[in-house]
Amino acid sequence: MSRKERLVLVVGLVGMLAIWAAAAGVMSGSTHLSGVSMLPTQAVLPTSLPTVIPSMSSPQPAPTIDIAQSAVQPQQDAAAPEAADQRLVVRFVPETDAAARQMYIESIGGTVTREIEALNTVVVTVPDAAVALPASPVMAASEPDYYVSALVDVPTSDTYFSQQWGLSAIGAPDAWQQLPVSAPAVTVAVIDSGICAEHPDLAGRIVAGYDFVEEDAVPQDLLGHGCAVAGVIAANVDNGEGIAGVAPNAQIMPVRVLDAQGIGTYSDVAAAIVYAVDQGAQIINLSLGGTNPSSLLADAVDYAAARDVLVIAA
Repeated sequence: MSRKERLVLVVGLVGMLAIWAAAAGVMSGSTHLSGVSMLPTQAVLPTSLPTVIPSMSSPQPAPTIDIAQSAVQPQQDAAAPEAADQRLVVRFVPETDAAARQMYIESIGGTVTREIEALNTVVVTVPDAAVALPASPVMAASEPDYYVSALVDVPTSDTYFSQQWGLSAIGAPDAWQQLPVSAPAVTVAVIDSGICAEHPDLAGRIVAGYDFVEEDAVPQDLLGHGCAVAGVIAANVDNGEGIAGVAPNAQIMPVRVLDAQGIGTYSDVAAAIVYAVDQGAQIINLSLGGTNPSSLLADAVDYAAARDVLVIAA
């Protein structure tokens, strides 16, 4: 399959059906899932969300988040720069040894800030990112480290389940009936702004993740967007809390690439995709976007596709 054929699925709320479909694809059997017919219709999704990962120490408490407000913040300002200043992404020809890489990096006056070994890629700071890099037999490609931003209007603030029209529109309740009680959990990596792991509607849904913004293992959400996306995917069903997620047997692997303003970089997204694949995610959700094409992101998606990991992007 060519790179162009490995399209990242573009989805809104209706596209979340792909998550269920992928989950169903790794499950077997047809036993009726007991209990899912009694769905929560009176519980409101709480808007004050603690954001500390259980059993992980955080350097300082995170602020509470109002999903109804934070999930609809504007995207990146049109006047803002398109890429990180003085930073480039350099992909080397496979089999290039460490000495040859270092020699090239030194020749451009670069300093490595991140390595993505699986993609033969480094992120470097340089004196002037606008200057074209010199050609070299060891360099396959280079590009600016473009910015990405959170997508707006995550629809998770409906008061009652009966008003979650999207679930009915994609036939989610009928699909739930087909899931066997013993169906194995499916891990969905949510590459976003982090997670609110102590939210009651996500109880038992969170597995270990990573924070590429702070470079630690505590991907706490300072924006609210990642919490909302996780809820759309995997909020507990029939628990009398909040809303119902589209995939009632999913586990969320939170991988933070967006800061408190909802902004991140292509290089962090690519590194996060590789991380999620290597840590066992079966599905990757990217509810974020940028305006520039990128061979780096194409390589990262190819890396996932080659390992049978489905990538869904909004």
